[in-house]
Amino acid sequence: NRMKFSVLIPVYNVESYLCRCLDSLKKQSYSDWECILIDDGSSDGSGIICDEYAHKDNRFKVIHKKNGGVSSARNVGLDLAKGEWVIFVDADDWVSDDFFDIDDTSADIIERPYFVVDEKGKVLSQHCPSFHRVINNKEEMFNFFVRERTNALWNKVFRLDLIRDVRFDENVCIGEDFLFYLETIKRVKYYEFSLKGAYFYMQRLGSAMSNIKEDRRVRILFENMQHVKSILNLDEYDGLRTGIMCVSYFSFLCRSQKGMSRESLDDMKMWVSYMASGNFKYVPLLLRMKVVVKNLAMNIF
Repeated sequence: NRMKFSVLIPVYNVESYLCRCLDSLKKQSYSDWECILIDDGSSDGSGIICDEYAHKDNRFKVIHKKNGGVSSARNVGLDLAKGEWVIFVDADDWVSDDFFDIDDTSADIIERPYFVVDEKGKVLSQHCPSFHRVINNKEEMFNFFVRERTNALWNKVFRLDLIRDVRFDENVCIGEDFLFYLETIKRVKYYEFSLKGAYFYMQRLGSAMSNIKEDRRVRILFENMQHVKSILNLDEYDGLRTGIMCVSYFSFLCRSQKGMSRESLDDMKMWVSYMASGNFKYVPLLLRMKVVVKNLAMNIF
C-alpha cells in the first residue's frame, strides 16, 4: 500500500521560518505522509532544526548536501519520493491544516487556493477559484496554460507517476519552476482546481529576478525562450509554444528594448519574427496585432 504524500522542502538558511513550516505539516488532519528535507549546505541552524524534527517524528527525513541550489535540492527529493502525490513546499511558507485533504480523483495535477502574506503573516492577496473546475482536454489545457497559469509549483499537488522522470534543469537560475511545470503540462490528461486546502506564500523583499541587471535579465529571458522552444519542439505544440512566447515574453522584451545592447536587439528581432510567424491560436487578438506590427517595424528600421 503506497504512502499518500511526499513533501519536498529545500532548506537553505531559513532558521527563523522553518519551524512554522514544519509545524504546519504536523498539524495536518491526514497523517500518511513523508517530508523530505534537503538541507542544501545551510550555514545557520537550519540543518540542526531538520535533524531535531526527524529525531522526534520519523515522517521527516533529512538529507544534508553541499550547496547546489534549489533545483539540485528538489531533484534529490524527487529521486527519493515514494508518495502517490508530490508537493513542493518552500521552507519559509506554510500550509493550512487540510492541505492534504484530497478526494478520490483521476487528476494528474490539483491546484490549490493560495494566499500571499508578508513577513508578519498579514494577507496581501488571495487567489481562490470561485468554483471547482476540471480541465480534461488539450485545447482548454493549453489555453489555460498560456493565459491563466501561475508558474509557482507550491500551490499544486502532482501525481508522482506524472513526474516520475521529470527533473529540474540545474543550469537554469531563474524560471526553473515554470520549465518544470511546462514539461508536466505536455503529459497531463486531467487538471483539477480545488476549493480545499490553502498554501501561504511569504513574500520577502526583492525577488531573484529584480536583483539582476537589465541586460543580464534579457539574456536570461532569451535562454528561457530557447528552453521553451526545445521542450515544445513537436508540431502538436505549435500553438502552445507561440502562445507562451507572446503572452509571457513579448511585452517584457518591448519594455526592455531601449536599454538593449546591439547583440540583444538582434536576438529580439529574431525572436519577434519567430513569434510573428507562429500559430496564434491561444493569443488574444490585440496581442497578435502588436506582435505582427512590432515585427514589421523591426524589419523596416
